[in-house]
Amino acid sequence: MQEMLQKILELDLQERELIRQAEEQKTNTQKNIAEIKNALRQEYLDRARARIAKNAQQEQDEAEAQWQMIRTRHEQLRAGLDAIYAQKADQLAAQMTANILR
Repeated sequence: MQEMLQKILELDLQERELIRQAEEQKTNTQKNIAEIKNALRQEYLDRARARIAKNAQQEQDEAEAQWQMIRTRHEQLRAGLDAIYAQKADQLAAQMTANILR
């Protein structure tokens, strides 16, 4: 009888130790998962920030190229209008004067 009680107590202690180990392993696993999750999140954010910076520079370069094209086109148009004005300035002045004096 004494032996049987002793055996039951030993088994109970073993089970408690197994439960404690399982709970400790569970806690450690949860900590590891949280650490891995944070590391993956940080890695993702770092890659996203790098991608945004790269895209921002690329968009800036494209916008600058478009602006130069527009600016060149407007300079060409202005030069053309200036040339037309230079050719017809006297005629326009005379025409305006004639319109005012009528």
